[in-house]
Amino acid sequence: MINSRGVDEFLWRGDPDAPLVQRIAAWLFGLVFVLIGLGWFDIAYQKHWRFIGILSLVWFYVGGKVFLNGFRRRKVKVSKIE
Repeated sequence: MINSRGVDEFLWRGDPDAPLVQRIAAWLFGLVFVLIGLGWFDIAYQKHWRFIGILSLVWFYVGGKVFLNGFRRRKVKVSKIE
């Protein structure tokens, strides 16, 4: 798909110049992943499933990372020494 790599890169690494629409999408995706992780954790806790508990932590981590990448970051200024 065209531009799918750019979207994946933005969601995983973030971008200081991303428009507000992309930031809101990152917040929504991240929030959904976090909620899925919390739901899986609740099920794993009730049924004592350790593997599902570990998977829920992975969902929670990915969701948190994507959610936080939706916030604006400062650009890193690189100065050249001549």
